[in-house]
Amino acid sequence: SLSDAIAPKPNPPESPVDLFQFLLGGELYAAPLLLEYAKQLDLDEESLKSPNSDYCISAKAQAYPSYWARLALSKQRAAGAAACAVNFPAWGRMCQRLLEALRDGEAYPEYTSDDDAGLAFVKFFATPIEDLDVMAATIIEEENVSYEELVEPVRLLQEYEIMFWDAIFEA
Repeated sequence: SLSDAIAPKPNPPESPVDLFQFLLGGELYAAPLLLEYAKQLDLDEESLKSPNSDYCISAKAQAYPSYWARLALSKQRAAGAAACAVNFPAWGRMCQRLLEALRDGEAYPEYTSDDDAGLAFVKFFATPIEDLDVMAATIIEEENVSYEELVEPVRLLQEYEIMFWDAIFEA
């Protein structure tokens, strides 16, 4: 039409990034960083897999990732998104505090700079996730889930995460 020729239609707004695709990208990026961090702690993948290893799989530690898998398999994306919005900022602050303690230099002199490869894993997770709330809210709105429906799975995820860290501490 003539009006389209004079005033072109604006571009549609960009679709928000899918939270879980974004998180998957972060996990793929962080995996080699974790292996490097483990090396700094004198742990290597092969010795951890060895039947002679002192490492023992803990059900207490596996409850958290298992519940994430359960949410994913049952397609409870809104519950996972809400849990991310609640928990990830706290996780990031904890990683920031850990990073600062490791960089301090007194207790951990092996870390000589901010760019130390052994700190890259912690540094990555200490970085706040831009637009996390927007990505989470998009999923919650798309799924049309009530607050009441989100409370229990978010609470359980937080409890399972505490169990995970308790298991790490006990190991």
